[in-house]
Amino acid sequence: MLTIRPIKREDVAGIDEVYRSGHDNVFSLPDLSNQITSAVVVKEGKIIAFGVVKVFSEAIAVLDLREAKVDRLQSMEMLMLEAVRGCVEAGITQLHVFAHDEGLAKILEKHYEFKPVKGIALVKELSNGEG
Repeated sequence: MLTIRPIKREDVAGIDEVYRSGHDNVFSLPDLSNQITSAVVVKEGKIIAFGVVKVFSEAIAVLDLREAKVDRLQSMEMLMLEAVRGCVEAGITQLHVFAHDEGLAKILEKHYEFKPVKGIALVKELSNGEG
């Protein structure tokens, strides 16, 4: 029988075992800071799954494409500095950006140390009260 419960301190070894069962070469083990909720699924006393819902920071920058490129680049620099400052102040350890343009993605990687993420980005829109 499967049961779900909140993560406890003593679950660390079981979580690590599940993570090392084939996930450790795909993504890093998420830390439990800045979380909304976390849980383990247990079968016969053994952890078989775990999950964490983290506070997610997404930087969104909208630039007037009619303006000079130099002004847009300077605006981007100012907005990125503010985004990083805000995240650091809030104790957020990751900042995500969804670039809709390959050129912008290269600028973010080269000048702001963003790294490409493997996988497919998906979003679920939640309305109030949805379960």
